[in-house]
Amino acid sequence: MKKVLQINKLYYPWIGGVEKHIQDLSEHLLEFDDLDIQVLASNETYNYADEVIGGVKVKKLPNIVHLLFKKVLLFSTPVCLSFPFWLRKIKADILHFHMPNPLGVMSYFLARPKGKLVVTWQSDIVKQKKFLLLYAPFERWFLRRADVIITTSSNLVNYSKFLPPFKDKCKIVPLGINIEDYGLSSEGIQKVSDIKKSHTGKHVLFVGRLVYYKGVKYLIDAMEHIDAELTIIGSGPLRTILEAQIEKKNLSGKVTIIPPVTTEELVCHYHLCDVFVLPSVAVSEAFGIVQLEAMACGKPVVSTNLPTSVTYVNENGKTGIVVEPEDSMALAEAVNKLLNDNNLRTTMGEYAQARVKRDFTNKQVAFKVREIYKELVSF
Repeated sequence: MKKVLQINKLYYPWIGGVEKHIQDLSEHLLEFDDLDIQVLASNETYNYADEVIGGVKVKKLPNIVHLLFKKVLLFSTPVCLSFPFWLRKIKADILHFHMPNPLGVMSYFLARPKGKLVVTWQSDIVKQKKFLLLYAPFERWFLRRADVIITTSSNLVNYSKFLPPFKDKCKIVPLGINIEDYGLSSEGIQKVSDIKKSHTGKHVLFVGRLVYYKGVKYLIDAMEHIDAELTIIGSGPLRTILEAQIEKKNLSGKVTIIPPVTTEELVCHYHLCDVFVLPSVAVSEAFGIVQLEAMACGKPVVSTNLPTSVTYVNENGKTGIVVEPEDSMALAEAVNKLLNDNNLRTTMGEYAQARVKRDFTNKQVAFKVREIYKELVSF
Protein backbone atom coordinates (compact mmCIF):
# COMPACT_ATOMS: atom_id res chain seq x y z
CA MET A 1 0.00 0.00 0.00
CA LYS A 2 1.31 3.43 -0.98
CA LYS A 3 0.87 6.43 1.29
CA VAL A 4 -0.31 9.71 -0.26
CA LEU A 5 -0.23 13.01 1.59
CA GLN A 6 -2.63 15.65 0.21
CA ILE A 7 -1.38 19.14 1.09
CA ASN A 8 -3.51 22.29 0.95
CA LYS A 9 -4.01 25.58 2.73
CA LEU A 10 -7.31 24.54 4.35
CA TYR A 11 -9.77 21.66 4.43
CA TYR A 12 -13.43 20.95 5.14
CA PRO A 13 -15.52 22.56 6.62
CA TRP A 14 -13.83 25.59 5.02
CA ILE A 15 -15.94 26.49 1.97
CA GLY A 16 -14.04 26.78 -1.30
CA GLY A 17 -13.81 25.11 -4.68
CA VAL A 18 -10.27 23.82 -4.12
CA GLU A 19 -11.12 22.49 -0.67
CA LYS A 20 -14.21 20.71 -2.02
CA HIS A 21 -12.12 19.17 -4.81
CA ILE A 22 -9.49 17.87 -2.38
CA GLN A 23 -12.14 16.42 -0.09
CA ASP A 24 -13.89 14.64 -2.97
CA LEU A 25 -10.58 13.41 -4.44
CA SER A 26 -9.32 12.12 -1.09
CA GLU A 27 -12.54 10.29 -0.28
CA HIS A 28 -12.74 8.67 -3.73
CA LEU A 29 -9.07 7.64 -3.64
CA LEU A 30 -9.84 5.81 -0.38
CA GLU A 31 -11.98 3.44 -2.42
CA PHE A 32 -8.77 1.96 -3.86
CA ASP A 33 -7.36 -0.56 -1.40
CA ASP A 34 -3.77 0.07 -2.50
CA LEU A 35 -3.70 3.71 -1.31
CA ASP A 36 -3.50 5.22 2.16
CA ILE A 37 -4.68 8.83 2.07
CA GLN A 38 -3.91 11.56 4.60
CA VAL A 39 -4.43 15.34 4.46
CA LEU A 40 -2.18 18.04 5.91
CA ALA A 41 -3.67 21.53 6.12
CA SER A 42 -3.92 24.62 8.25
CA ASN A 43 -6.64 24.92 10.84
CA GLU A 44 -8.98 27.88 10.86
CA THR A 45 -7.97 28.56 14.46
CA TYR A 46 -4.75 28.45 16.48
CA ASN A 47 -5.23 24.81 17.48
CA TYR A 48 -3.95 21.38 16.48
CA ALA A 49 -6.63 18.97 15.31
CA ASP A 50 -6.48 15.33 14.24
CA GLU A 51 -9.76 14.44 12.59
CA VAL A 52 -11.28 11.75 10.42
CA ILE A 53 -13.55 13.34 7.80
CA GLY A 54 -15.36 11.08 5.38
CA GLY A 55 -12.95 8.29 6.32
CA VAL A 56 -9.89 10.45 5.53
CA LYS A 57 -7.28 11.19 8.20
CA VAL A 58 -6.80 14.97 8.43
CA LYS A 59 -4.14 16.80 10.43
CA LYS A 60 -4.86 20.51 10.90
CA LEU A 61 -2.09 22.76 12.20
CA PRO A 62 -2.38 25.93 14.32
CA ASN A 63 -2.97 29.05 12.23
CA ILE A 64 -1.10 32.02 13.67
CA VAL A 65 -3.16 34.42 11.53
CA HIS A 66 -6.17 33.60 13.69
CA LEU A 67 -4.15 34.11 16.88
CA LEU A 68 -2.90 37.56 15.82
CA PHE A 69 -5.74 38.95 13.72
CA LYS A 70 -8.81 36.86 14.56
CA LYS A 71 -9.25 35.83 10.94
CA VAL A 72 -8.21 32.83 8.85
CA LEU A 73 -6.22 34.25 5.93
CA LEU A 74 -3.57 36.92 5.55
CA PHE A 75 -3.07 37.89 1.89
CA SER A 76 -5.16 34.85 0.95
CA THR A 77 -3.03 32.37 2.91
CA PRO A 78 -2.91 30.95 6.43
CA VAL A 79 0.39 30.88 8.33
CA CYS A 80 1.42 27.75 10.26
CA LEU A 81 4.89 27.82 11.79
CA SER A 82 4.79 24.05 12.35
CA PHE A 83 3.98 23.19 8.73
CA PRO A 84 7.61 22.43 7.68
CA PHE A 85 8.06 20.18 10.73
CA TRP A 86 4.98 18.06 10.00
CA LEU A 87 5.69 17.97 6.28
CA ARG A 88 9.00 16.33 7.06
CA LYS A 89 7.70 14.16 9.90
CA ILE A 90 4.81 12.54 7.98
CA LYS A 91 6.41 9.97 5.70
CA ALA A 92 4.67 9.51 2.36
CA ASP A 93 5.44 7.92 -0.99
CA ILE A 94 3.66 10.75 -2.80
CA LEU A 95 3.31 14.38 -1.74
CA HIS A 96 0.39 15.95 -3.61
CA PHE A 97 0.29 19.74 -3.32
CA HIS A 98 -2.70 21.81 -4.42
CA MET A 99 -1.85 25.28 -5.70
CA PRO A 100 -1.79 28.21 -5.17
CA ASN A 101 -0.28 27.41 -1.80
CA PRO A 102 2.59 29.66 -0.66
CA LEU A 103 2.52 28.06 2.79
CA GLY A 104 3.05 24.62 1.27
CA VAL A 105 5.79 25.75 -1.13
CA MET A 106 7.81 27.56 1.52
CA SER A 107 7.39 24.63 3.90
CA TYR A 108 8.63 22.24 1.23
CA PHE A 109 11.61 24.52 0.59
CA LEU A 110 12.51 24.42 4.30
CA ALA A 111 11.72 20.75 5.01
CA ARG A 112 12.86 19.05 1.77
CA PRO A 113 10.76 15.93 2.49
CA LYS A 114 11.29 12.70 0.59
CA GLY A 115 8.66 11.32 -1.77
CA LYS A 116 7.47 11.90 -5.31
CA LEU A 117 6.12 15.40 -5.86
CA VAL A 118 2.74 15.88 -7.58
CA VAL A 119 1.34 19.38 -8.04
CA THR A 120 -2.23 20.23 -8.96
CA TRP A 121 -2.17 23.74 -10.44
CA GLN A 122 -5.55 25.35 -9.93
CA SER A 123 -4.51 28.88 -10.89
CA ASP A 124 -1.75 31.46 -10.86
CA ILE A 125 -1.57 33.94 -8.01
CA VAL A 126 -3.24 37.01 -9.49
CA LYS A 127 -4.08 39.74 -7.01
CA GLN A 128 -1.06 39.78 -4.66
CA LYS A 129 1.38 41.26 -7.20
CA LYS A 130 3.88 42.71 -4.70
CA PHE A 131 4.02 39.46 -2.78
CA LEU A 132 4.50 37.57 -6.04
CA LEU A 133 7.70 39.49 -6.78
CA LEU A 134 9.29 37.86 -3.73
CA TYR A 135 7.54 34.53 -3.99
CA ALA A 136 7.85 33.75 -7.72
CA PRO A 137 11.46 32.39 -7.58
CA PHE A 138 10.41 29.86 -4.94
CA GLU A 139 7.38 28.80 -6.99
CA ARG A 140 9.51 28.24 -10.09
CA TRP A 141 12.02 26.26 -8.01
CA PHE A 142 9.13 24.17 -6.69
CA LEU A 143 7.79 23.46 -10.19
CA ARG A 144 11.24 22.36 -11.34
CA ARG A 145 11.25 19.83 -8.49
CA ALA A 146 7.80 18.50 -9.35
CA ASP A 147 7.53 15.07 -10.97
CA VAL A 148 4.08 15.76 -12.42
CA ILE A 149 1.96 18.90 -12.71
CA ILE A 150 -1.78 18.31 -13.02
CA THR A 151 -3.91 21.05 -14.59
CA THR A 152 -7.61 21.14 -15.30
CA SER A 153 -7.30 22.03 -19.01
CA SER A 154 -4.77 22.96 -21.68
CA ASN A 155 -6.01 26.57 -21.41
CA LEU A 156 -4.43 26.81 -17.99
CA VAL A 157 -1.09 25.51 -19.27
CA ASN A 158 -0.99 27.89 -22.21
CA TYR A 159 -1.98 31.07 -20.42
CA SER A 160 -0.26 30.60 -17.06
CA LYS A 161 2.75 32.81 -16.40
CA PHE A 162 4.51 29.87 -14.75
CA LEU A 163 3.57 26.65 -16.52
CA PRO A 164 4.75 26.98 -20.16
CA PRO A 165 8.39 26.03 -19.36
CA PHE A 166 7.06 22.86 -17.71
CA LYS A 167 4.62 21.72 -20.41
CA ASP A 168 6.34 18.35 -20.75
CA LYS A 169 5.47 17.36 -17.21
CA CYS A 170 1.86 18.66 -17.31
CA LYS A 171 -1.09 16.25 -17.41
CA ILE A 172 -4.73 17.24 -17.87
CA VAL A 173 -7.26 16.05 -15.28
CA PRO A 174 -10.40 18.22 -15.03
CA LEU A 175 -12.26 18.66 -11.77
CA GLY A 176 -15.40 16.65 -11.15
CA ILE A 177 -18.51 16.38 -9.01
CA ASN A 178 -20.54 13.61 -7.43
CA ILE A 179 -23.24 13.47 -10.07
CA GLU A 180 -25.58 11.51 -7.79
CA ASP A 181 -25.76 14.49 -5.41
CA TYR A 182 -27.62 16.63 -7.93
CA GLY A 183 -30.83 14.72 -8.37
CA LEU A 184 -33.94 15.90 -6.52
CA SER A 185 -35.40 13.98 -3.62
CA SER A 186 -39.18 13.54 -3.54
CA GLU A 187 -39.35 16.44 -1.07
CA GLY A 188 -37.16 18.51 -3.37
CA ILE A 189 -39.39 17.81 -6.36
CA GLN A 190 -42.42 18.99 -4.40
CA LYS A 191 -40.58 22.08 -3.12
CA VAL A 192 -39.49 23.14 -6.60
CA SER A 193 -42.99 22.52 -7.95
CA ASP A 194 -44.57 24.64 -5.20
CA ILE A 195 -42.17 27.55 -5.76
CA LYS A 196 -42.76 27.50 -9.54
CA LYS A 197 -46.50 27.66 -8.93
CA SER A 198 -46.15 30.75 -6.74
CA HIS A 199 -43.40 32.38 -8.84
CA THR A 200 -44.41 31.98 -12.47
CA GLY A 201 -41.65 34.13 -13.93
CA LYS A 202 -38.16 33.10 -15.06
CA HIS A 203 -35.31 32.52 -12.60
CA VAL A 204 -31.59 33.27 -12.93
CA LEU A 205 -29.05 31.92 -10.44
CA PHE A 206 -25.52 32.74 -9.28
CA VAL A 207 -23.63 30.70 -6.68
CA GLY A 208 -20.23 31.68 -5.32
CA ARG A 209 -18.21 33.87 -2.98
CA LEU A 210 -18.94 37.57 -3.09
CA VAL A 211 -15.44 38.69 -4.07
CA TYR A 212 -14.11 40.91 -6.83
CA TYR A 213 -13.20 38.27 -9.40
CA LYS A 214 -16.70 36.76 -9.46
CA GLY A 215 -17.98 39.87 -11.27
CA VAL A 216 -21.37 39.84 -9.55
CA LYS A 217 -21.74 43.61 -9.90
CA TYR A 218 -21.90 43.19 -13.68
CA LEU A 219 -24.66 40.61 -13.33
CA ILE A 220 -26.65 42.97 -11.10
CA ASP A 221 -26.24 45.71 -13.72
CA ALA A 222 -27.42 43.26 -16.37
CA MET A 223 -30.62 42.58 -14.42
CA GLU A 224 -31.86 46.06 -15.35
CA HIS A 225 -32.37 44.60 -18.83
CA ILE A 226 -33.62 41.10 -17.90
CA ASP A 227 -37.24 40.23 -17.13
CA ALA A 228 -36.53 37.60 -14.48
CA GLU A 229 -35.69 37.10 -10.81
CA LEU A 230 -32.05 36.69 -9.79
CA THR A 231 -31.01 34.74 -6.72
CA ILE A 232 -27.42 35.23 -5.54
CA ILE A 233 -26.25 32.52 -3.13
CA GLY A 234 -23.02 33.30 -1.33
CA SER A 235 -21.18 35.31 1.27
CA GLY A 236 -18.07 37.45 1.24
CA PRO A 237 -16.59 40.90 1.76
CA LEU A 238 -18.57 42.52 -1.07
CA ARG A 239 -22.02 41.63 0.21
CA THR A 240 -22.77 45.06 1.70
CA ILE A 241 -21.55 46.83 -1.45
CA LEU A 242 -23.65 44.59 -3.69
CA GLU A 243 -26.73 45.09 -1.53
CA ALA A 244 -26.23 48.86 -1.83
CA GLN A 245 -25.95 48.49 -5.62
CA ILE A 246 -29.22 46.53 -5.72
CA GLU A 247 -30.95 49.20 -3.64
CA LYS A 248 -29.56 52.08 -5.69
CA LYS A 249 -30.78 50.53 -8.95
CA ASN A 250 -34.23 49.76 -7.47
CA LEU A 251 -33.75 46.05 -8.12
CA SER A 252 -34.76 44.81 -4.66
CA GLY A 253 -37.97 43.38 -6.09
CA LYS A 254 -36.14 40.99 -8.39
CA VAL A 255 -32.61 40.49 -7.02
CA THR A 256 -32.06 38.63 -3.75
CA ILE A 257 -28.84 37.72 -1.92
CA ILE A 258 -28.99 34.78 0.48
CA PRO A 259 -26.16 33.15 2.46
CA PRO A 260 -24.77 29.70 1.59
CA VAL A 261 -27.34 26.93 1.93
CA THR A 262 -27.25 23.19 2.50
CA THR A 263 -26.45 20.89 -0.41
CA GLU A 264 -30.06 19.74 -0.58
CA GLU A 265 -31.33 23.32 -0.70
CA LEU A 266 -28.70 24.26 -3.28
CA VAL A 267 -29.80 21.43 -5.56
CA CYS A 268 -33.36 22.76 -5.35
CA HIS A 269 -32.14 26.21 -6.41
CA TYR A 270 -30.26 24.71 -9.37
CA HIS A 271 -33.35 22.83 -10.53
CA LEU A 272 -35.56 25.87 -9.95
CA CYS A 273 -33.50 28.24 -12.11
CA ASP A 274 -33.82 28.58 -15.87
CA VAL A 275 -30.29 29.87 -16.48
CA PHE A 276 -27.13 29.76 -14.38
CA VAL A 277 -24.67 32.66 -14.69
CA LEU A 278 -20.97 32.81 -13.76
CA PRO A 279 -19.92 36.41 -14.62
CA SER A 280 -16.27 36.15 -13.48
CA VAL A 281 -13.83 38.87 -14.54
CA ALA A 282 -10.35 37.62 -13.59
CA VAL A 283 -8.24 34.50 -14.05
CA SER A 284 -8.59 33.79 -10.34
CA GLU A 285 -11.68 31.96 -11.61
CA ALA A 286 -9.67 28.98 -12.74
CA PHE A 287 -12.41 26.41 -13.35
CA GLY A 288 -15.85 27.35 -12.04
CA ILE A 289 -17.02 24.06 -10.58
CA VAL A 290 -20.45 25.58 -9.95
CA GLN A 291 -20.91 25.38 -13.71
CA LEU A 292 -20.72 21.58 -13.44
CA GLU A 293 -23.25 21.58 -10.62
CA ALA A 294 -25.76 23.59 -12.65
CA MET A 295 -25.10 21.50 -15.76
CA ALA A 296 -25.67 18.30 -13.77
CA CYS A 297 -29.16 19.66 -13.08
CA GLY A 298 -29.76 20.19 -16.78
CA LYS A 299 -29.27 23.95 -16.84
CA PRO A 300 -27.52 26.01 -19.54
CA VAL A 301 -24.73 28.31 -18.37
CA VAL A 302 -23.76 31.86 -19.26
CA SER A 303 -20.09 32.44 -18.40
CA THR A 304 -17.23 34.69 -19.45
CA ASN A 305 -14.36 34.30 -21.88
CA LEU A 306 -11.41 33.85 -19.52
CA PRO A 307 -8.11 32.17 -20.52
CA THR A 308 -8.68 29.46 -17.91
CA SER A 309 -10.66 26.24 -17.68
CA VAL A 310 -13.97 28.11 -17.39
CA THR A 311 -14.54 27.99 -21.16
CA TYR A 312 -13.39 24.36 -21.28
CA VAL A 313 -16.29 23.48 -19.00
CA ASN A 314 -18.92 25.67 -20.68
CA GLU A 315 -18.72 25.00 -24.42
CA ASN A 316 -20.01 28.08 -26.19
CA GLY A 317 -23.08 27.25 -28.25
CA LYS A 318 -23.38 23.74 -26.80
CA THR A 319 -23.72 23.84 -23.00
CA GLY A 320 -24.42 27.56 -22.85
CA ILE A 321 -23.18 30.94 -24.01
CA VAL A 322 -19.79 32.59 -23.39
CA VAL A 323 -19.50 36.40 -23.37
CA GLU A 324 -16.67 38.83 -22.75
CA PRO A 325 -15.97 39.70 -19.08
CA GLU A 326 -17.02 43.03 -17.55
CA ASP A 327 -19.80 43.44 -20.14
CA SER A 328 -23.21 43.75 -18.50
CA MET A 329 -25.07 44.21 -21.78
CA ALA A 330 -23.50 41.06 -23.23
CA LEU A 331 -24.58 39.17 -20.10
CA ALA A 332 -28.11 40.52 -20.47
CA GLU A 333 -28.30 39.59 -24.15
CA ALA A 334 -27.06 36.04 -23.51
CA VAL A 335 -29.43 35.47 -20.60
CA ASN A 336 -32.37 36.90 -22.53
CA LYS A 337 -31.56 34.73 -25.53
CA LEU A 338 -31.86 31.63 -23.36
CA LEU A 339 -34.88 32.82 -21.37
CA ASN A 340 -36.80 33.66 -24.55
CA ASP A 341 -36.10 30.37 -26.36
CA ASN A 342 -37.43 27.32 -24.52
CA ASN A 343 -36.15 24.87 -27.12
CA LEU A 344 -32.62 26.30 -27.07
CA ARG A 345 -32.59 26.33 -23.28
CA THR A 346 -33.74 22.72 -23.10
CA THR A 347 -31.33 21.49 -25.79
CA MET A 348 -28.32 23.14 -24.17
CA GLY A 349 -29.36 21.95 -20.72
CA GLU A 350 -29.69 18.34 -21.85
CA TYR A 351 -26.33 18.43 -23.63
CA ALA A 352 -24.73 20.02 -20.56
CA GLN A 353 -26.07 17.30 -18.29
CA ALA A 354 -24.84 14.55 -20.62
CA ARG A 355 -21.39 16.19 -20.81
CA VAL A 356 -21.02 16.22 -17.02
CA LYS A 357 -21.99 12.56 -16.76
CA ARG A 358 -19.52 11.68 -19.53
CA ASP A 359 -16.49 13.78 -18.59
CA PHE A 360 -16.70 15.30 -15.11
CA THR A 361 -17.41 12.77 -12.37
CA ASN A 362 -15.26 12.44 -9.27
CA LYS A 363 -14.86 8.72 -9.86
CA GLN A 364 -13.20 9.48 -13.21
CA VAL A 365 -10.98 12.12 -11.60
CA ALA A 366 -9.83 9.75 -8.86
CA PHE A 367 -9.09 6.99 -11.40
CA LYS A 368 -6.97 9.35 -13.54
CA VAL A 369 -5.05 10.66 -10.53
CA ARG A 370 -4.40 7.13 -9.29
CA GLU A 371 -2.98 6.26 -12.73
CA ILE A 372 -0.58 9.19 -12.40
CA TYR A 373 0.48 7.94 -8.97
CA LYS A 374 1.09 4.46 -10.42
CA GLU A 375 3.40 5.91 -13.06
CA LEU A 376 5.54 7.45 -10.31
CA VAL A 377 5.61 4.65 -7.75
CA SER A 378 4.73 1.22 -9.07
CA PHE A 379 2.03 -0.67 -7.19
